[in-house]
Amino acid sequence: MAPRLGSGMHGPARWRVVLAAACTLLASCASEPVVTPTNVEFRPAPRSTLATRRDLDFFVAKWQSGAESTTLLARKQDGAAPRPVARLLQVRQGPELHLAVQQLPQAWSAADHTDHEIAAVEQLYALVLRQEPKARYCLGSGAGLCDAARDGVSHPQVLQALADLRERAVVRAPAALPWQVVRMQGTPTRSGDADVVSVRATGPQGPLEDVAIYFNRPPHSICAAHTRADGVATCRLEDQHGDGDQHDHATVVVATFPGDVRPDRVLLPTTYVLPTTADSLPPAFARPLSLPTGKP
Repeated sequence: MAPRLGSGMHGPARWRVVLAAACTLLASCASEPVVTPTNVEFRPAPRSTLATRRDLDFFVAKWQSGAESTTLLARKQDGAAPRPVARLLQVRQGPELHLAVQQLPQAWSAADHTDHEIAAVEQLYALVLRQEPKARYCLGSGAGLCDAARDGVSHPQVLQALADLRERAVVRAPAALPWQVVRMQGTPTRSGDADVVSVRATGPQGPLEDVAIYFNRPPHSICAAHTRADGVATCRLEDQHGDGDQHDHATVVVATFPGDVRPDRVLLPTTYVLPTTADSLPPAFARPLSLPTGKP
């Protein structure tokens, strides 16, 4: 059975050990071939600033089958048909969304094995980054898909797992630009206004200063702020259509750090779902109006 990110994982150390084993076995695991429907076309993968090798061509194919949605990441070389390198299987079960990420073993040549392995993980990171931040994820390799419904972890956790895989490969290619994981955590706003949101962003050296953080609450309440010296970014969500009272607004807020490619390192883009509590104040548009008392 292929190593997987998921079951029994209660901390970063546990699932990083599993990923280390997955990376070691990746080249030797057997995998069932992925059959692409005949009416599905491969399209060029969106360009990403995370890509080290811009000369390698990656393609994406997507199709739907009942409640399952499949995304296939493939590499095309020397005019041959696209060869799958990873598969994403998304399944919605009621209100929950589960997404299994499967790396497919590749027979890279000895001469370009490391560069191509790094490129595939970079493209997979960019692809997973664009998926739903509120979903639960698992990461596996080789034969069979992992079970995100049973063993799921958060969006930033699976992104960090992919970053770890890339950094293991980079050890064999020291010229590659190092990746640094950015973590976000919700912070108290000391405000009675539930539309005011705040997170702290930190990197390997501590709080990140003057980086942009974007906040979104569906369907269209957004705001953005730059972090202070302590890494905290705070802003007030504003309904962009001015019709907040006409929607059944979601209360979940997603914070996004878009990443920062620097000459000496890459601060990785990531997301964070701000926690909600049952006793938290409702958004301003949902609170009753406070009318003045006394005589007019």
